[in-house]
Amino acid sequence: MIFGKQPGIRPVLRIQGQIIDWVDEHRYLGVTLCSRPGSLFSQMYLIKSITARRTANVTMRLAKHFGDLPPREALIVYRARVAVHLTYGAELALDVSKGSLALLEAVEVHFLRRTLHLHDRSRLCVLYSETGLLPLRFVRVDRALRFLSGLLQAPDTRLVVSCLGAYVALWEACQSGWLSDIVIVMQRLGVTEPQDWLATLSTVQGVNGLRTSVEQSWKDQLGVELTAQRLPLLLGRRQRLSSGRWTYEMATLRNYLLLRVPAHRTALVRMITGSHVLAVEAAKWVPRPEGQHNPLPREWRLCRMCGEGVEDELHVMLECAAPGLVQLRSVMLSDVWRLFPGLKGRAQTPLQWWQLVMECDDVVPRVAEFVFDVMTVVREVPMYIPDWYV
Repeated sequence: MIFGKQPGIRPVLRIQGQIIDWVDEHRYLGVTLCSRPGSLFSQMYLIKSITARRTANVTMRLAKHFGDLPPREALIVYRARVAVHLTYGAELALDVSKGSLALLEAVEVHFLRRTLHLHDRSRLCVLYSETGLLPLRFVRVDRALRFLSGLLQAPDTRLVVSCLGAYVALWEACQSGWLSDIVIVMQRLGVTEPQDWLATLSTVQGVNGLRTSVEQSWKDQLGVELTAQRLPLLLGRRQRLSSGRWTYEMATLRNYLLLRVPAHRTALVRMITGSHVLAVEAAKWVPRPEGQHNPLPREWRLCRMCGEGVEDELHVMLECAAPGLVQLRSVMLSDVWRLFPGLKGRAQTPLQWWQLVMECDDVVPRVAEFVFDVMTVVREVPMYIPDWYV
């Protein structure tokens, strides 16, 4: 393989009299190297994305034959069979090329959306806030940092340590290399930058600190996205862990994903993540009249059932005065008060009521059934669109 500018005539190489062929692509230890113009690992990204997508599709296809694949079990399969391809070689192949990284991320997003039964326009942040997964771009750079931490602790007699020294020399000569690629990726992720990158990357303590910063950077970004996306049901939540203590983590595997009835679980997931047919979300995608460049204003996305108030999640479930929804709500509330009398009167607002009942794992199945029934009724009525917008 020849990297860089190609000679007009390639020289002939022989080993023990046998001519060695020149190639533009070679696979070594599962990593495909490419000498054609572009990224050294561009072909590996393509191959691994195809392999991972094929595995993900087979997994989902088998679910059609064996029945529902719950999210918890689907995530176990994802980590064991799909993520291994998406993260292969991440220790060396830094995601400097956004196009190459997009190939891998598309597979992850596709799998998580099918796992949660969300549509293709669903928000990306909810895929991770509800499953507890770290996004792929953060996982891959963490792999590289972990590998670097191991190199710094390896004995000097190892060849790979000499390679690290060569990368340090490239850094000092202001030339691109593996260490500079790590910095580029970290800066794109919005990680807090140290005063001296080289000094930080040269110590185990500094590298471990960067790994912590990577995770914290994702948590900060997730909090900003959840607030900006107007998803009230995702804010201010806490969840009881199997150990009995409470957690306020914004990204963790949610207990409601363990519901046994697939239809009820799917309805609840879509309601919480804003991937439903209510006007507050669905009106964004209504065909716009000629000359209209903005979606229907939020204040005009009125409830199709009562015509009063914006048709959002809390309005449909707890405020709408339509007879059909009032009846469903009354039956559900009587069941909840019977199961947990202590909840009655504790909430001052609909959002507080929602947060309280979602903390009680024994009540969540009944709430999920209620959400399913409400959405069944809502779908029978066309969404309200004002005449002036048609």
